[in-house]
Amino acid sequence: DALEVCRTFPELAAAGELRLRLDTHGGRYVEGLDMAACYAVLEKHKPKAVRQYRSETELKWLVGTGVSAAAIFHLRDSLDAADFHKVQIIASSGFGPEKCKIMASAGAPIDVIGTGSFLPDAWAETYATADIVAYDGNIRVKTGREFLLRNGFAEASAKKNA
Repeated sequence: DALEVCRTFPELAAAGELRLRLDTHGGRYVEGLDMAACYAVLEKHKPKAVRQYRSETELKWLVGTGVSAAAIFHLRDSLDAADFHKVQIIASSGFGPEKCKIMASAGAPIDVIGTGSFLPDAWAETYATADIVAYDGNIRVKTGREFLLRNGFAEASAKKNA
């Protein structure tokens, strides 16, 4: 239970250092919701989200079972009602570009997206590397990968692993 986790770690929750992952199976609603309650949640937060044409898939992402926009708003409401305003929400389960767009259009209060097993149709749209960026605390990358040194990532990695 999300609220029990927050009550167990109140200092982390108050400091904004606690994140909860919402990853409900697509075969059921989040505890406390059903179809009618999902519509009521969206009506409260973003009424226009369901008052426009939506495909069946888009409606499922908004008010259906699993990790829907309504489920995310419901979790945020529950956290806020218990004074856990700084706890962050990680939304995970079937998130690809289209689901992300629908969540953004609904204004779902998501702090982090967990993409899990998402793979794009075009492999060129991805970039992942397991390059080493620091050796014994010394920042170094192989030639051609200097861009990995941007934004302090290598420094953070070097400090963490020193």
